[in-house]
Amino acid sequence: MRDALEQTRQPAEGSGLRPVRGVATPLPSGEFAHLRRAPSAALQPFVEHLWCVQWRLPAGAAQRVATVPHPCVHWTFEAGACTLTGPHTRLWQRELAPQGQVLGIKFRPEGFRAYWGAPVSGLRDLIQPAKELPALAFAHDLGQRLFGELAGESLDTRFDAIEETLEQALPLRAQEPLQLAALIDTARDDRDLLRADAWAERAGLSLRQLQRLLADWVGVSPKWILARYRLHEALHRLQQQPAPRLADLAADTGYADAAHFSRSFRGVLGVSPQQYARLWLS
Repeated sequence: MRDALEQTRQPAEGSGLRPVRGVATPLPSGEFAHLRRAPSAALQPFVEHLWCVQWRLPAGAAQRVATVPHPCVHWTFEAGACTLTGPHTRLWQRELAPQGQVLGIKFRPEGFRAYWGAPVSGLRDLIQPAKELPALAFAHDLGQRLFGELAGESLDTRFDAIEETLEQALPLRAQEPLQLAALIDTARDDRDLLRADAWAERAGLSLRQLQRLLADWVGVSPKWILARYRLHEALHRLQQQPAPRLADLAADTGYADAAHFSRSFRGVLGVSPQQYARLWLS
């Protein structure tokens, strides 16, 4: 058993896990836990982390949670449901039941293509039962195991079962996604990379080549990926106290001006940055 289960808001140093980004609503009331584990060495080229969310709301309470999704595929398991969610371009929202537990696999942005065997652009904004997807037949009984015979086992044991299933179906690792992994990490981590053409130039590709590559392996455009990571940074900054000045935040995240930033932010979140900061605090 690897040490790696951890409550996530700030990952432990050396855990191999990145800070949480994209959560758009504060923690629900009542009992709530969000746990992650870094993948095994064999799965690191494909999987970002394994995760579990479990909650119990106070009697009579209702809670809607929302995230601004990453450019990646999630495969989730819960009692009675096993779902594949493709790269999701809109705000993801869910009304929580009084209590529940969800286990999931967050794939690297370019990591699911090798399992899927087809362009990931076909999965954009798709939310579908995994049993309806022939490419996932190797794990059609996994959800039943996790919430059946393994339901009383530790979370580590259940994560082990997920990893074993993925490892048994490991695809051949090609050179192309190795290049893509570095490309995606650059877009996520380099705050100065703001334009798709600059990203293509840095990669030694034409913009059209980069667009085709990302549509195939990630499912979305380079412009969208860069904008999404900038929005994640803006969300993180707006959740801090004191909230930053709007003009400073727009400049730091690469927008032409505060008005352009506000329009883009409202287009995804449905509220202005100022309204969001107040809602987060309240």
